Amino acid sequence: MRANDMKYTLTETQSGLEARLSERLIFSDHSVFSNMFEEMKQYGKKNIKIDLSELQFIDSSGLGMLLLANQNAKTEGAELILARPEGQVAKVFMHLSFHSLFTIEP
Repeated sequence: MRANDMKYTLTETQSGLEARLSERLIFSDHSVFSNMFEEMKQYGKKNIKIDLSELQFIDSSGLGMLLLANQNAKTEGAELILARPEGQVAKVFMHLSFHSLFTIEP
């Protein structure tokens, strides 16, 4: 794992499982993100929350991963919630109107 690869922690909450991402979400993080998301889905809760407050950078591949995860969650009857985007991530979300595609919590 390189120093700036995506890192995550999973925490159980009353409404589901929450992942907290840090560092960056880019193309090379695809397998780590996919494994994390599969682990979250297997937990069996209807809410899947991803806390982005410590994510410093996202590129188009990272955005694509979130879009695919959202589609996958909906197919399984779950809701993907993105929480607390900051900095560059929040700016990208705003420019791409991600609020129309996701539930985004401040």
